Amino acid sequence: MKDNSTLVMLITWIMGVIVLTDTAIAVRDTSNEYKCLIDGHKSVVAVFADMHDGDMKKVTIVGQDMLIEPYENEEKWAVITKIDTVHCNAVVDFNVAGKPNPPPVNLTATAWAMITAEPQREKASLEFTDPTGTLAPPDMPLNVWIMIKTL
Repeated sequence: MKDNSTLVMLITWIMGVIVLTDTAIAVRDTSNEYKCLIDGHKSVVAVFADMHDGDMKKVTIVGQDMLIEPYENEEKWAVITKIDTVHCNAVVDFNVAGKPNPPPVNLTATAWAMITAEPQREKASLEFTDPTGTLAPPDMPLNVWIMIKTL
């Protein structure tokens, strides 16, 4: 891993539940609500293992913009979306040129963190749900991507 501070920053944004460093962009405010603090100056590039497709995706976050691309395969496609800084999630439309078998509806990608017991280790994840209820109830996860490295 080249830059641990980048990993910590991404995990902190994705977690939306705890602050790991002062580079955090998601924090708990005084009302016990979580607040996304993406300020347009943070950026990260990470690789996620896609549990549903069985491949990897490259996710680039620059400010409030998120770019999703295939990673280390022959596919050529890209999804560009905006991060909702109130909820730290994004509406993702996978129906783009070159993307095989996209879902029939836009999905919501919500940031989460997985944390082990002692010794504590963290992994960032993106949970995908269908807010329309077409594929599953809106609160039922359809897929999870787990961050495996930063670039």
